[in-house]
Amino acid sequence: MQDYYTPKGKQLTIHERRQIQRWKLEGRSNREIARLLGKAPQTIHNEIKRGLVRQQVRKGKFEAVYSAQHAQLVYQENRKRSVRPIRQRKQDREAIEHYMRQNYSPEMIVKAKGVQVPVSTIYYWIHHGKLSLGKEAMLYPRKAKQARKHASPYFKPAGKSIEQRPDSINQRLEAGHYEIDTVILTRAKNQCLLTLTDRKTRHQLIRLIPDKSAQAVNKALTGILKDYTVNSITADNGTEFSRLSDVFPASDIYYAHPYASWERGTNENHNRLIRRWLPKGTKTTTPKEVAAIEHWINHYPKRLFNYKSPVEMLKLANFNLKFGKIDPKLDFLSFFWKNSRQKEGFPMTKLDQIRLHLEQKGAELAIFSDPVTINYLTGFFCDPHERQLFLFVYHDLAPVLFVPALEVARASQEVDFPVFGYVDSENPWEKIKAVLPNTAAKTIYAEFDHLNVSKFHGLQTVFSGQFANLTPFVQGMRLIKSADEIEKMMIAGQFADKAVQVGFDNISLDVTETDIIAQIEFEMKKQGINKMSFDTMVLTGNNAANPHGIPGTNKIENNALLLFDLGVETLGYTSDMTRTVAVGKPNQFQIDMYNLCLEAHQAAIDFIKPGVTAAQVDAAARQVIEKAGYGEYFNHRLGHGIGMDVHEFPSIMAGNELVIEEGMCFSVEPGIYIPGKVGVRIEDCGYVTKDGFEVFTHTPKELLYFEG
Repeated sequence: MQDYYTPKGKQLTIHERRQIQRWKLEGRSNREIARLLGKAPQTIHNEIKRGLVRQQVRKGKFEAVYSAQHAQLVYQENRKRSVRPIRQRKQDREAIEHYMRQNYSPEMIVKAKGVQVPVSTIYYWIHHGKLSLGKEAMLYPRKAKQARKHASPYFKPAGKSIEQRPDSINQRLEAGHYEIDTVILTRAKNQCLLTLTDRKTRHQLIRLIPDKSAQAVNKALTGILKDYTVNSITADNGTEFSRLSDVFPASDIYYAHPYASWERGTNENHNRLIRRWLPKGTKTTTPKEVAAIEHWINHYPKRLFNYKSPVEMLKLANFNLKFGKIDPKLDFLSFFWKNSRQKEGFPMTKLDQIRLHLEQKGAELAIFSDPVTINYLTGFFCDPHERQLFLFVYHDLAPVLFVPALEVARASQEVDFPVFGYVDSENPWEKIKAVLPNTAAKTIYAEFDHLNVSKFHGLQTVFSGQFANLTPFVQGMRLIKSADEIEKMMIAGQFADKAVQVGFDNISLDVTETDIIAQIEFEMKKQGINKMSFDTMVLTGNNAANPHGIPGTNKIENNALLLFDLGVETLGYTSDMTRTVAVGKPNQFQIDMYNLCLEAHQAAIDFIKPGVTAAQVDAAARQVIEKAGYGEYFNHRLGHGIGMDVHEFPSIMAGNELVIEEGMCFSVEPGIYIPGKVGVRIEDCGYVTKDGFEVFTHTPKELLYFEG
């Protein structure tokens, strides 16, 4: 494909604009001017559109003509308002690739799905290889015009001419008036589709038929007429429509003129949408796939309807459509995620990975009940409290999100698959059984670590199949963090540094542990942090010797150590850090224990790299403390994984032979706790790089002293 983008610094000059003005007065075409200037035809088209002015050609008569001077002034004003190029954010890139994979156009991605990137920028990114999409992803490349065919003057239509069609149909005043056509898949197999498109709402009906014959068309149309209200049909003059009057009143059938496809333009345009999924030459398809494509088309937003879908327009029209005959739960992506578009570079989504795992295990369904996992897979988060929250992922159907009724509206905006809710007075298990498309799965995977006995018994009333544990697979998915996830955790780490500094600023012998906690969390609220990762701990003196001590009204002790353990949650990800500081002048033993803990902490960080095991990392720190004779007082694992949960897989501890890999995120937090004498812990979380370990928090770790 020729690169038609104007290179940086190569915009049109005033001299070139004057040439354009002269050539337009001479009657030259845009393409000829583009060739003379070495520009893209679209560039010339946009330039002329930009420079049009109304000019009086004679008394009372005005025409729009191109003015080089006006175009130059518009260009200069636009340059004043120009800004730096948009920085490509990972979440935008993933969203664009996700919707492009669903065959959404860039315009629909922006206008209907709310991706905050200009349409032209998306085209630019595709064209210049800034997305994992080839230029073939740009829909409908320009084709040369074909010579127009003309009908014989002696041609007679098979029935009433379109010229006799009433104005009420022509003006699209009511739903139920359809245009009909057939779409050939492959002539070798003689398999094709029968398509009907409602003129008002653009609702599409598609049926797979064995051949392009009048008998096959009438048989499929008979089935459609049983389920849908069809008031009129507009067809072309193909032989397959010559016997429509056998199954439909002849008075309501209208035939377009020969070779005048624009008279059925609504249907023709929708058939192009089918070609996004089934290009010419497709060897075969199935009724299930056809139903999935139909579902996609009927939920595809339309600019004409202010980006509402045909299904929404049908509802607004109060049209009597029997949705039950075409299963709205069918997931078109489940039929196509392994097709050629996957090979063209589209990354698998997280839900795709679940489907692939189910397929490999021979299972039909995965059930998720952990709100954090559901957030990880779908981007939707809610705390159901004592209510039920489930995500059902089928290997061959659309996912289903089941939420409390008070969350349905928000969930429906945040996910693009079916959402069902239940009110408190309903039995959730009976409701689940009623709304799910399939409850006969023989093998069902679930997160056993997040499935209590009550939920498990409830699910057993819905499903009779065998349950298997999915937790290890989900842990594996979340184990290696992406660059975007690490960036979010860095931001969470920055807020943790700010939080602990607030704590330092409020150290005084006149305040209590909970007083300092209140100041920390108040300041974080002011900075937009709505939630801490866990209950903040500020522990003074002997209270710090309890690894998970409970803060209280203890006044800050003088000549003692003071421990801060805190973290924040932001952008869906958490942070966690611990610092121990000195208030006044602690004794030498306390100082020695602090330095020993710091040595162990640094030994572990220096040891971490890809290829070592979690047990070896734990040993690197533990050996330092054991050699000094205080091993019994380091009574917990060295670290825990961190991400969307503050404690997640992996555990950095003895006996865990998991091999450390680049992208893993976990804490390093050795501690020494001697009751009645001292409590010390130093903690940083970080991520594994190709040759080491980078921490998220940067508050100094040498012993800091504060006045008592």
